[in-house]
Amino acid sequence: YIKLGYRTVILSKNKNLLKKNFSNNKNAYVISIDLRNLKLIKKKIKHIIKKFKKIDILINNAGIASNSHLVKTNENKIIDVIKTNLVAPILLCREVLKNMKKNNYGRIINISSGGSVNCAPGYLAYSASKSGLNTLAKTLSKECKGYNIKINSFSPGPCKTKMFPLNP
Repeated sequence: YIKLGYRTVILSKNKNLLKKNFSNNKNAYVISIDLRNLKLIKKKIKHIIKKFKKIDILINNAGIASNSHLVKTNENKIIDVIKTNLVAPILLCREVLKNMKKNNYGRIINISSGGSVNCAPGYLAYSASKSGLNTLAKTLSKECKGYNIKINSFSPGPCKTKMFPLNP
């Protein structure tokens, strides 16, 4: 979107990465946030709407995973994964949809995962959270009927990322 000339707001907890990649781009507006801090979500969305007047597209792309079988997993790890991968996107959608409904337009894309159906051992919280994103898209699509708002989930397949460095 940035390369196409669209104003793009990027939320990330990694301030250094944001500065490195976007500090010289006039179309990129960067906001540092740890999405596990749920109280900040409403505040940051209000700030974005105040500055830009509207939000046309939301891409829920944040994701973390913890590789550990359930009986060996610390509950804080489970909570962090569910907060980041599911609760934060739900709250982001709630806040953004208020503006999208008012403007009778919006697009929401949830980046899901094959983990939502493959359910690899050791990735219970990750798989459950990504399944939740798929359910979120289906439910919100029905709730937004008549508002010209489209909500979808997208599972890109294996991607080589910091979270899964061995993927192709």
